[in-house]
Amino acid sequence: MQQEKNIKGLVISHSHWDRAWYLPFESYRHRLVRMTDRILNLLENDLEYKSFMFDGQTILLEDYLGVRPDAANRLRKLISERRLIIGPWYVLPDLYLVSGESVIRNLQAGAADGLKWGSLLNVGYVPDPFGHFAQLPQLLRQFDLHTFMFMRGMPEKDFETLGSIFDWIAPDGSKVVATYMIDGYFNASALGYPSVYGRFEGLSPNMDTAEDRVSQTILNYSKLQPEPWVVLFNGMDHMPEQTELPQILNHLNARDLPFELTHSDLDVYSREILAYDRIRPQFTGDLDGNAHHPILKGVWSTRVYIKQENHRLESLIAGFLEPTLLSASELGLLHYDASFVHRVWRKLMKNHPHDDICGCSVDDVHFDNEVRFQQVDHMVEVLITETLEQALIKGIDHPASSGKPTVGIGYIYVHNPHPHPVTSWIDSEVFFPNPDGEDGLPPAELELKAHDGEGTPIQLHILSTQAPVVRNQFLGATWGRSYKLRLMVTVPATGYTIVRVHQVDQACDKSFASSIGLTHGTPWEQALLEWRPDFGDTYSYGPDPENRVWETPAVCDHSSGHLKWSLHVPKSPTGGAASIDVKGYVQKLVEGGYSIQLDYLNTASDGRLRMLIPLGEHLDRSIADGHFRLANHLFEPVKTPESAPERWNSYPGELDYGTEFMRDGVIVSRNLAPDVWLASRGSHEYEIVQHTVHGSCLAVTLHRSVGMLSVGGGRIRRVQAGPSVPVPGAQCLRQINIDLAMGTANAGIVAAHRSLREFSHPLQARPMPWLPFVSGKGEIPATGSLLSINNPAVVLSALKHHDTDNCWVVRVYSTSAKPEQCLLKVPESKTLACITDLRECWNDSESFTVNGGSISLEIPPHRIMTLLIR
Repeated sequence: MQQEKNIKGLVISHSHWDRAWYLPFESYRHRLVRMTDRILNLLENDLEYKSFMFDGQTILLEDYLGVRPDAANRLRKLISERRLIIGPWYVLPDLYLVSGESVIRNLQAGAADGLKWGSLLNVGYVPDPFGHFAQLPQLLRQFDLHTFMFMRGMPEKDFETLGSIFDWIAPDGSKVVATYMIDGYFNASALGYPSVYGRFEGLSPNMDTAEDRVSQTILNYSKLQPEPWVVLFNGMDHMPEQTELPQILNHLNARDLPFELTHSDLDVYSREILAYDRIRPQFTGDLDGNAHHPILKGVWSTRVYIKQENHRLESLIAGFLEPTLLSASELGLLHYDASFVHRVWRKLMKNHPHDDICGCSVDDVHFDNEVRFQQVDHMVEVLITETLEQALIKGIDHPASSGKPTVGIGYIYVHNPHPHPVTSWIDSEVFFPNPDGEDGLPPAELELKAHDGEGTPIQLHILSTQAPVVRNQFLGATWGRSYKLRLMVTVPATGYTIVRVHQVDQACDKSFASSIGLTHGTPWEQALLEWRPDFGDTYSYGPDPENRVWETPAVCDHSSGHLKWSLHVPKSPTGGAASIDVKGYVQKLVEGGYSIQLDYLNTASDGRLRMLIPLGEHLDRSIADGHFRLANHLFEPVKTPESAPERWNSYPGELDYGTEFMRDGVIVSRNLAPDVWLASRGSHEYEIVQHTVHGSCLAVTLHRSVGMLSVGGGRIRRVQAGPSVPVPGAQCLRQINIDLAMGTANAGIVAAHRSLREFSHPLQARPMPWLPFVSGKGEIPATGSLLSINNPAVVLSALKHHDTDNCWVVRVYSTSAKPEQCLLKVPESKTLACITDLRECWNDSESFTVNGGSISLEIPPHRIMTLLIR
């Protein structure tokens, strides 16, 4: 008598496809094309082979069609029949190291691809990223995704309570049913073969081996959950399709086993889990634990130059490009063309897979990343330049010149990405053409004056001037004199001002350039630099068993007006000496606090460099700017093999260690003094450490230098996280520039958060192009505001033109644990609005009238809210 088959094993065929990792992109794409060719033939000719999942991302179609453009109809047919499963992501991103807005655009791009190709996976499938932020359930639900599947991130202390299926609840109350893949996305990979990973040509599957693997997996899950469905993943990293899978399943189903196996897809699993009636355990917070799979937090500081450039471009696109295009469209200057903006985002997101943005690939991959960042920068700048040209043609009051410009007048466009006025110093330049062209003399070296868009005089300092210089623009080259300037500008909320710069008939004063450094009375004077050996790899910091440390205080260099730190450290583990000389340029921020730009050439291998800022009292808590929230962190003692021997001996992954993630900055609440805030532009790793002399210090990682993709046997992680491949580029033996700012928060956490974001996402200034035959007619104001928000607890995430509808998209979120009232001010021409979700479709049932340009909102605690405004 056969056993009753109480458990359903749903077998999912897939290949987890990193586009680039220990091989560069084109090497992997070649393999992808070959595999996809076979899969299309298999699905078309073997109806027993039910489906194949393209790893939760749609970009693989793009990669394949780049080589096989004639296969589009075959793909469309199989996708619409749900035989080839794509999405819901465009790329599988690292969820920490890219912005929250980038995560939204990623899901939007995936949804658009699903509409184009005919179907989309309806599961929040994120098999391998290194942690998941607490607000992700809210994002998934706003895309109508109700289930979530993950491998890394289960907190060790919560595993016994949560099991393998639980409700993950975002801070706003949004809920998804989460499945923890305790044995990974490869528990049924290479069924019947000796291991889940490898090359098995020449072997045939062994049915007893297949039965043992499936039986053990199902037994493991049946101990963790009452639900009778277990997902068996037939695939792993870059593993090919297993063509004989239907025969293996038929053979095992004919055996006397307590389960039935079905070749299926994750949507079937999702429907069954959602329909299962039970009260599930609940979890709220970040999923960044280490229960059974290493979380690999060390990637937050690997190849820091990649993180910095990504942060800059994300801020430039969402904070400057999109609002500027919206402003130009609103003023009737430029027709909005969504195709260019989509191209920018998709190009940037190709650097967002975890093995790219995390810096844990071979050097060739990261060379490609740098080139791609440059391409994104070029795409953004040409869109901005085009917009400013149109503004100059129709906008500012500018006389026609017939090729000979009015001597000594220039314009600078300054944009504020924040929904409140900001006053700040900006650096820009202005160019005055030669009155008589290439052969004429350049304008004299004269003093400059500047006025903002309201005509108010503003502070201006000349940093340098040069002539003759040539400015090359599209279809033209112009000779003249350039000035590099520093100006103090006030820009209205989410708006712009056009600064008018003109020459005056007196000698140029460049004395400011030699006296702008600050070395006295700033908090940076107390900062230490700390260097420690790093015996880890691109994934994990590797503490020195001898706990050696080199540190130095700041020295004030009165001659240059800079702070300096000099560290004499080992050049490499094999010997030699190196000097790391860091120069710090300090500037007082207009609205409180001090910024510092750290410049240095890293000359030492295999080490971690941090800045330690004394906090003045014993502290162990901080509040980090995170993805759509402020995240509270409590620092606990770091575990070592000696302090946690049981964990070390029983678990081959990572020990928990003290570094935490900050998106734009961190706030530390003090008992005896005002709170401290620290802001960064792409430096994401910090820790509160207890210094033997200075007490509690805020430690910000400047860089990590390592030489191997992965090594085993470290004091944090014993096992490999990837292949042992040399990656000399990860040593970061290059010029490094770090931008930080620090201040005190007398007005509380919300005000501190606003201050750090103002630094992390600064005002943007661009010289307005000179068009020699164009007369501006003053048809637009020289200053303007698109949107203001009167509540600092409400943060602006996006302000852009809708892709297809002639309306605005405004996305905000609340950092507050209580409902927040706010007033949005928009132009009075806007008369209708609606509240929608992240899919950004007009919702008549949530529409309302806008009177006098005012929108009054109540935002629930921690809610991400999107409005469409017409």
